[in-house]
Amino acid sequence: MKKNMFYLILVAVVICAAAIVACAYVKTDKPKNPDEQGHALTSLWKNYYSAQKADLPKKMSEALDAIMEQAKAKRYHWDFYDAAVKKVDAEVSRNWKVRQEMNTFLANAIKEYDEPIVTYAYRSSYGGSGLLDFVLANKTRLQAGKNKAFHTRTDGQMNGLLNGFIKDDYEYALWSERLGGRNSSK
Repeated sequence: MKKNMFYLILVAVVICAAAIVACAYVKTDKPKNPDEQGHALTSLWKNYYSAQKADLPKKMSEALDAIMEQAKAKRYHWDFYDAAVKKVDAEVSRNWKVRQEMNTFLANAIKEYDEPIVTYAYRSSYGGSGLLDFVLANKTRLQAGKNKAFHTRTDGQMNGLLNGFIKDDYEYALWSERLGGRNSSK
């Protein structure tokens, strides 16, 4: 009887541990209702679109800063990348002389964010050698993610043909490199 009780407790402990580990790896704050552009932070993007419609570059830039901050905290890769790229455009529309400074800002923001799909999208859009080597070196991390917003909005020459067949970011990057290697996400 004591032996059966021991095994029962052991099974319960193993099940609880498995549940805790599963919860740690399953991201519960995934975007549930992204907007038409694939953004998860829809209320913050509404602020940006309002400022854009009113042609207020300073407010656009402020909204994009808020989006980048939230996206970074929640690890919403597409929101972060799109906001960072749009921030460059917003700042340059205010003052064309800051183009180089903003390009440096973008490069540093992408590097600091340190997510392979974001880095891949940036390097393939803004030029970068050794992309295939980068993809192969980051195989495990790219296989761990499936960021469809990148696949559908930065697929360059694929024109959406393979989106339903791509199982993860690694496959997306390999196909993208094979079919031309330059995305159109700017």
